[in-house]
Amino acid sequence: MPAPDREEPAELEELPPEAEQEYDAFWEQACVQNVRRALRLSKAPAMLLDLSLRIRWVNEAYRSSFGEGAEGRSLLAHLAGSLTQERRGELLRLQRLPAGNLSWYARLEIKVPSRLPVISTVLIVPLFGGGQPPLATPLEPAAEGSPAGFQAHFHDFSDEYRRMLRGTYESLLQAARLKDNDTGYHIERVNRYGSLLAQQLAGLPAYPQVDAEFLQNIAFLAAMHDVGKIGTPDDILNKEGPLEDWQRELMKAHTINGAYILASYPDPMARDIALRHHERWDGSGYPHGLAGEQIPLAARIVAVADVYDALRMRRPYKAPFPHEQAAEKILQGAGSHFDPSLAEVFRQHQGRFAAIYQDLAEGQSGG
Repeated sequence: MPAPDREEPAELEELPPEAEQEYDAFWEQACVQNVRRALRLSKAPAMLLDLSLRIRWVNEAYRSSFGEGAEGRSLLAHLAGSLTQERRGELLRLQRLPAGNLSWYARLEIKVPSRLPVISTVLIVPLFGGGQPPLATPLEPAAEGSPAGFQAHFHDFSDEYRRMLRGTYESLLQAARLKDNDTGYHIERVNRYGSLLAQQLAGLPAYPQVDAEFLQNIAFLAAMHDVGKIGTPDDILNKEGPLEDWQRELMKAHTINGAYILASYPDPMARDIALRHHERWDGSGYPHGLAGEQIPLAARIVAVADVYDALRMRRPYKAPFPHEQAAEKILQGAGSHFDPSLAEVFRQHQGRFAAIYQDLAEGQSGG
């Protein structure tokens, strides 16, 4: 029966110098000479681990995909932000199981500083060499028949995963467009406005969440803000003139519907945008009357983008506003409807908003 899980230190204890030298000599002879030679040439990320799951070596493909700083660290510490408690327990048991069962396979989302997360499968298998390793861990003797260490292989399928995920949700987006008689320009413009605003926040101390992943996601997910209109009756969506009170309540429900539809999207930004893009900075919005920074940043960004574009568009119930009038409305809403910091970013870059609208104006080729 496997021993109970024990806490793994953030960094492993150092072996005594004599034991470290003995282990290094064994490691080089039994593990590294042949295997490392093969893995060095591999285009797939790989690493070699000792029996305590300390990372002894990584190949160049690993460094290219995941960055520097892995060697010498515990695998559990190195992947701490990517492991569930269950996965962590599996790795802790890995070194204690009979030799025939020493393998581990998982799919992980691995955070990489200043880059997009890597979606990767990880396969860890034993590495048997000649002789018996002197130590299993800094504190335990190795059992007879133990492997000399482990080799870990990573398969990055981030691009395939993201393409598949986006394809699924783009189908929903197309259905919502048809319901709302949208040509597609509106959602593309909202994506571009949202991306523009977010890019101005990247690197600012007040917005640590605006990293590479945030920027990539909002450039796609801003368009999903009204996907809940799939559940709104056509006669309400396309009514000419003001809505009755009961019709307005049905229209407001598109935020709740959108949150349900996007609940399974891996990044909570999708649900946040659908549910919260009609909340207002002063708490007078819907569906829940959130105020200030209670409203997720992505939803506050999309609120500015969506309202600006809605003002510029011709709708059954209104004529289009020129840029100057739409921009004035946004700036007047600073501190009441909109996050004042975002309204200021809009003020500084409003000419680029106007250019985006002009580039993707309704009625151009393909519209």
